Amino acid sequence: MLSLCEDDVREEIVKAMFNKEPIVTKLPDKMNLNSTDYFDKAQMISLLYHLGYLTIDTEATREEGISSFVIPNKIYEKLFLDYCRQAIGYQADSNKDLAAMYEETADITPLLETITEQIENKLNPQSLGKFSEMALQLICDSIINNSRKRQLTSYTEFYTGKGFADVLVKNTYPNGHYFLLELKYLHKKDDSKSAVEGKFAEAREEIEKYREGTVLKEKIGNRPLDSYAIVFVGSECRLCKKIN
Repeated sequence: MLSLCEDDVREEIVKAMFNKEPIVTKLPDKMNLNSTDYFDKAQMISLLYHLGYLTIDTEATREEGISSFVIPNKIYEKLFLDYCRQAIGYQADSNKDLAAMYEETADITPLLETITEQIENKLNPQSLGKFSEMALQLICDSIINNSRKRQLTSYTEFYTGKGFADVLVKNTYPNGHYFLLELKYLHKKDDSKSAVEGKFAEAREEIEKYREGTVLKEKIGNRPLDSYAIVFVGSECRLCKKIN
């Protein structure tokens, strides 16, 4: 269905849905699906809404006649994430060994190395395109959720109470650490020391805000939480620092 709208409209809708941001538009009074080659934003949102892929967010509705639309539940969210993976041409490998991350060592090096490997071997450069950080989150999420023995669980765009964190990792190991990962991306053409440092500063600021969220604190409980600001340039993890 999303192939029925213009590229810029699809990009706007996909980014909003992925980032769990309400999509605000006024639905058309009527639609003739045979009257146009490509749908505009209102027509596409109307189609997704009437087929159940979006629902009205009553709390975020701005004014009478202008409604906000969101993904209705976890089932549709999973369908949408699967669509995003297909859109960037990515299919996860299973059984990656993340034992060092799972156990008390809490070492994320194997995860970062696997992300690099997956970008280099399973994604063409065009796939990152305009969805660069979204692609990073999807790859990271797939690696974790399909890792060996399924002992780690990843949540993308996790609501912390103070905004949405890129990736939260739940650990079932008795003394295992939870992880909060903020992922930033730069294309190689934009690579510079100042650009990397700027992206890192953004990630650190977001982490500091998210850790104050009551929803995150309740989710973590008394488990240790390791927070990392991570900057990729192309397929290379250029900067990764634990934020204390």
